[in-house]
Amino acid sequence: MPKIIKAPRYGKTVRDRYNEAVRKAKATYECPRCRMKRVRQVMAGIWRCRKCGATFTGGAWTPRTDMGSERRVLPPSAK
Repeated sequence: MPKIIKAPRYGKTVRDRYNEAVRKAKATYECPRCRMKRVRQVMAGIWRCRKCGATFTGGAWTPRTDMGSERRVLPPSAK
């Protein structure tokens, strides 16, 4: 279970943002190789599928970022 800040310090907005980021990092995601929902975070930016063993890089909190998705859509000449 992710550590949730329950103390009365830091302010509600900061606590909510932190808790949301930790919840996203600890969730399981779909593997791009085997399509099973078994991907977990190994460390910041490193993700591994527990079923097929695929290891890949992604965002610090989620395996796919908005910027990475835009990069995949660009035509080869724009890269």
